Amino acid sequence: MTSIETIAKKVQSQGRHAFFLDIDGTMIVALAENGVSPRLAKAISDGHKKGHLFFVNTGRAYGYIPPSLLASADFDGVVSGLGGYITYRGKVIHSSFLTEKTVRALCEYCEEHGESVIFECEERDEHGGRVTIGNSGFFNAHRDFDKKEEVYDAIKDMHPIKITVPYVPREEYAAFLEKEFDMSYIKPIYAEGAYIGNNKGTAIFKTCDILGIPYENTIAVGDSDNDVKMLSCAAISVAMGNAPEHLKAMTTLVCDRVENDGAAKLIETLIG
Repeated sequence: MTSIETIAKKVQSQGRHAFFLDIDGTMIVALAENGVSPRLAKAISDGHKKGHLFFVNTGRAYGYIPPSLLASADFDGVVSGLGGYITYRGKVIHSSFLTEKTVRALCEYCEEHGESVIFECEERDEHGGRVTIGNSGFFNAHRDFDKKEEVYDAIKDMHPIKITVPYVPREEYAAFLEKEFDMSYIKPIYAEGAYIGNNKGTAIFKTCDILGIPYENTIAVGDSDNDVKMLSCAAISVAMGNAPEHLKAMTTLVCDRVENDGAAKLIETLIG
């Protein structure tokens, strides 16, 4: 593994870099509803002064990102819904919403086979922009329906961007999903996906292409299996200290744990 001092020298000599930061387990303790720490907010602010850019890169749809988190630091943009939706300074630069045809096909499959799927939407509501057909399991803060017609009505105009299955789908269901979705499996708990061609890794390439950022100047920080594609695509990949060992083994660097402000310490060191 390359030393952080070596990487820091490279970052400081190459000019503007784009940081892509996961949310849960990276910037905040998983599923916390608070904003980032003051130390991380300051690290981002200091990074801006040196010309760097900072993006949230999350599996959450935009409607399920706590507003307090987005307000707690000066993020340049947000990659949400597993790369299906990208904004830069408040402007949408990429979107890949689920079509009505896709929503209907999924609902019909779930109703017929007794499966479940959560539609995560870009529009925020009191339920976190989430609508489920079937049982949403341990996931909370959304509406569960048994009939597809109820889902069609609830999801109308909410711009669904990704799906989550609240368990690891059986082989037949997984094969059905993979016809349209780039799936990530967070075993043994759940699976999630956006349309094929959209994931947390492809979002880095799309953002760089649109904004003219060299790929070699990208840094990704994450902690779980749904970050694998993001970490694989970044020039510099960083696993949190609380990440599983197999994730740490694939990254350029490992930083401190989320509860110890690992992301803030990392940024401070890299930008100098």
